Amino acid sequence: MKSRLSNCLPAVMLLASCAISVPLAALGEVPAKKQLTRYTVTDLGPAPFAFPGINNRGLVAGAVLLADGVTQNAFLWQKGMRTDLGTLGGPNSSAFSRPNERGQVAGNAETATPDPLGEDFCVYGTRLICLAFVWQNGTMTPLATLGGNNSWATGGVNNRGQVAGVAENSTPDASCALPNLEQKPVIWTNGTARELPTLPGDPDGFVAAINERGQAAGISSDCGASTTRQHAVLWSEDGPVTDLGSFGGPINGAMDINNHGQVVGFAGLPGNTGALRAFLWTARDGMRDLGAGPPGTDLFLSVAIGINDNGQVVGWSCTQNFADCGGWIWQDGVMTDLTSLLPEGSPWNVIAGTSINSRGEIAAFGDLAGFHELLLTPCNEEHVLDKGCTGKIAAESDAPQRPAAAHAQASRQLLRKRLGVRFRSVNEQTR
Repeated sequence: MKSRLSNCLPAVMLLASCAISVPLAALGEVPAKKQLTRYTVTDLGPAPFAFPGINNRGLVAGAVLLADGVTQNAFLWQKGMRTDLGTLGGPNSSAFSRPNERGQVAGNAETATPDPLGEDFCVYGTRLICLAFVWQNGTMTPLATLGGNNSWATGGVNNRGQVAGVAENSTPDASCALPNLEQKPVIWTNGTARELPTLPGDPDGFVAAINERGQAAGISSDCGASTTRQHAVLWSEDGPVTDLGSFGGPINGAMDINNHGQVVGFAGLPGNTGALRAFLWTARDGMRDLGAGPPGTDLFLSVAIGINDNGQVVGWSCTQNFADCGGWIWQDGVMTDLTSLLPEGSPWNVIAGTSINSRGEIAAFGDLAGFHELLLTPCNEEHVLDKGCTGKIAAESDAPQRPAAAHAQASRQLLRKRLGVRFRSVNEQTR
């Protein structure tokens, strides 16, 4: 991890000057080391830079690159079988959140209709109208907007069939420099969209995750300030919105919520430098800084992406300009590099841990001469005899190296999509 994740990072979106981050050990005493769990790797296929999600049955939803290497389609993977979910008539679709236990998948899919305002809402570069969908048993059903053109099920679907995400209304967004419609956080129930409130002064927002109690977590912001100010928020089942706070910086966002109401995400540090820290929020303790990266590293940016009901957290940390990133798991107060937990000699490099279920299985994003979505299976009592579960785990110093520069732009595009600034991508700002 040291050789891959040792530099400082400039501001997330502004790429400002570099600042030294605080090692995890400096935040408090590091607990005594415990026996580390090793993981085997299942390749789910080549992918765009994506955030696959996994449920408690081991179903994984994500996006796979098609033969042209550009177009992508949402998929559902189960027990070695990958099902292409198709689109709504356009070229692209994706599903970057966990499916529910009934096998329902939510995401976004393009239609064949050009957006009348020229928006690139789902950031595929096509400027086609893009709609949220829920898929089940071979049927993709589009979900309504709030009177606007586009929607996106950014927050997945819970076991009650509630789908969470963002939808445009018909009101021009006065906070945008270019023509855009306001984008509101929504929950769809039986296909009907219910708008959730944003914080005062914020016309825009989106839901990043929803739990089985109907609690939702995400971001409240506005178009003009989305690169300089955004809030991590929690919605209770009946709708009120709560600002989860920050560590003193302006860029904050919630990425996932478990069934105990624990929320994870990223929060800015003081000084408006753009430095982010992964956080864990609870109603009792508020925000807890999880650190910039595994002990011994000195990083600028970390993001917590997924949490299970056992309190295990997965995410990623990045170096300068997002040129190189590494995935990690946080448990028992310690953050550990996921690549270092693979079998010795494994060629995979885990870039991000994106979702973790209650069995400890991790959906991840990795690199092996190109981006792939991965399933990391823990070598526990259920899998102790699996291939790769015997022998040693890789030493951190032996973690495979990869060229970083080729992935920098893809990393930035992912951050625009999934950290909230996906509302107004650079493509939109320059159209």
